[in-house]
Order: sequence, then C-alpha cells, then structure tokens
Amino acid sequence: MWTIENKYKTWYYRIIERARNRLLDKNIYTEKHHIIPECFFKNRKRKGRPGWLEGDPDTLDNLVSLTLKEHMFVHILLPKFVSTSYAVDVMNFTKCNMIFASKAKGLYISSRNYENNRTEYLKMISRPDKVKYGAEKAAEVAKKIGDAKRGKTWEDIIGLERAIAKKARMSRPDIERYGPEKAALASIRKSIHQKGKTWEERFGVEGAAALRLKKNLKKN
Repeated sequence: MWTIENKYKTWYYRIIERARNRLLDKNIYTEKHHIIPECFFKNRKRKGRPGWLEGDPDTLDNLVSLTLKEHMFVHILLPKFVSTSYAVDVMNFTKCNMIFASKAKGLYISSRNYENNRTEYLKMISRPDKVKYGAEKAAEVAKKIGDAKRGKTWEDIIGLERAIAKKARMSRPDIERYGPEKAALASIRKSIHQKGKTWEERFGVEGAAALRLKKNLKKN
C-alpha cells in the first residue's frame, strides 16, 4: 500500500472525486494529474528511478483533469500521506517544483508557503546522494558524472564566463571564502586527509612534477 490513512488522504480524494464528476468550461485551463503518482510505477515513461508498483500509470482510471489551483493543492497534500520515506522525498520534490511553476504561471502563493517550500527543497537537494538514492545508486550516479566530466576543463563543463568566476572564487583564501570558523575546520580536514600522502597521490603525476619544477625554479 502506498498510502497511510489520515485527513490529508481524505481531502486529496475529495478533490479527485469532485474533478471526475464535473464538466468544466473549455476556456478554463486544466492540467492532467496522475492520481497514483507516475513515478511510483515500475514501467514509468518519464526519465528517473523506476518505482515499485505494477501496471500502467497512464490509464484513464489514473488520470484526472485539475485546475491549476487544484493541481498545486493536491501536490501539497501528497507528501503528507504517502507511506515510505522515498515516496515522501519524491513528492516533496514534485510539490516544490509545482509551487515554483504555479507562481511563474501567475497563481498567488503566500510568501510563507513559498519560503517554507523553498527551504524544504534546498534541504532535500543538499542531502548526500547516499541518503537520497542509497549506496548502490549513489555510486552509479557518481560514476556517470565522473565519466561525463573526465578530460574536460571547467570551460567545457560550465562555460567560459562561469569558469572564470569559479576560478576567481577558488583562488581566494579560505578565510575570505568561508569565514574564520569554517576556514579553520577546512584546514584541519585537509591536513588529516593529506597526512602521509605523496605529492603524486595528492595531485597526480603531472601535478606533482609541475609543483617540483616550480619549487626548483624558486630555489634558483
């Protein structure tokens, strides 16, 4: 079962049933909504991690037309009655995207609601991949990112202007970038991580050779 019984589930299905049993004017803007979220199905058609439910998410029984306001509201309700932590994460992510999109479409969103969801969204995306996906999936994601970036410069990855800005930020002392407390912690972590390692281990063969050359030139 993908849900738990509470008032939010009751409210959700009231909106769904009302939408199923009405006829709206053709001029009213509506959006298609998957009653059981599409991402919960194993054979989902959109990109992303497969779900755990069998069946076709796009059957008529699982689709309903909602107004923009209704669509936003049901996505606010969904995270409150799904039964697993993964489902809660996915529904929170979708809810935040819905709220940002609805705001862009001109639907009024209270500043408190927007702030709460924005904060929730930022917390969610900042969590380590191992927590978000599990160890196996996190390793797969890291490998894909590494393969995509291997052999490329910052200019290739993020563009010339952003690469220049990034290099400028990285060249600043840690105390300017992070403040005194974070800079001190970063220094301790760096020294622990690098302790007992050769230059080749820390910087690679080419990087170590370049550093030794630079050091010899300074001596001379």
